[in-house]
Amino acid sequence: MTEALGQCGGCYACCTKAGSPPFRNDAERAGLPQSLRDELRAYYASIVGDRSREAQRMPCLWLDEKSRACLHYADRPLICRDFVVGASECLQFIQIGAGVPAEPWPEDPR
Repeated sequence: MTEALGQCGGCYACCTKAGSPPFRNDAERAGLPQSLRDELRAYYASIVGDRSREAQRMPCLWLDEKSRACLHYADRPLICRDFVVGASECLQFIQIGAGVPAEPWPEDPR
């Protein structure tokens, strides 16, 4: 299965159930441009009860589902930067997420 992954090939399974960018703490978010901090703050403030994207197992707020790319790739969380394509965590996300697409992208769009 890892051979099919290549360099992600547009799989995006790791983003399909994230809900919002998985920043680990406020210090990590503090390094974001103000506009992205404001976007996240507005998202968190809008959550009522269990209606969060995370609770509904929705794709990451920053995932462009059409292009299968992160809208703010340069500002993605550290956990996203450290994610190893083809590692056991990656394969687990493929099993619970979107899976490897039938027609991988010819190149990594990021």
